[in-house]
Amino acid sequence: AESNIKSGIIIGTKSMTPRVKGYFLTAKLELLTIYNEFVRYYLYN
Repeated sequence: AESNIKSGIIIGTKSMTPRVKGYFLTAKLELLTIYNEFVRYYLYN
């Protein structure tokens, strides 16, 4: 029973990793967009 739980956790983390990476990438993109907008506003006003 214990080994089943351990393998289940390993499988869970493996399948989760791409999703987590996706979240980080979208967060980075959103931050970059906000930063770019701020710089543009600051430069042109």
